[in-house]
Amino acid sequence: GEPGGADGADPYAGEVFWAKFSNHPYWPAVRCQPEANDQDAALFERGRMRFGSKPVDLVLFLGSNNKAVVRSEDLIDFSENFDTCSRKKAGKQFELGLEMADEIIMRKRNERAVPNCSVCKDEVGSWDVNAVPE
Repeated sequence: GEPGGADGADPYAGEVFWAKFSNHPYWPAVRCQPEANDQDAALFERGRMRFGSKPVDLVLFLGSNNKAVVRSEDLIDFSENFDTCSRKKAGKQFELGLEMADEIIMRKRNERAVPNCSVCKDEVGSWDVNAVPE
């Protein structure tokens, strides 16, 4: 996916994705904010200079806790490419990265979910707890 797709939305904002760095295999990752601290800002600047005019992102590789600047075109959708990318020779850090990715995805799914009543299917959050039953 292209960052800033047709509708201008960034498909990887706040999401887990697969990122490829140099000749390493794809690895579960999340985006970092280069402004977060001086060390990240310096790393991002060096990376931007290395890739010239190509769009880049600063990412944290889950499980290894390494950060790197990668080309934005080297980010791919996590779930769509899971079968292919997760076949890598599994080391402890890669396995940990997959577990961390899974935790992040499940947490985000739970945050988005609004509980529904199993009886009436209404969203639980929409009930007025002060309403008097008729």
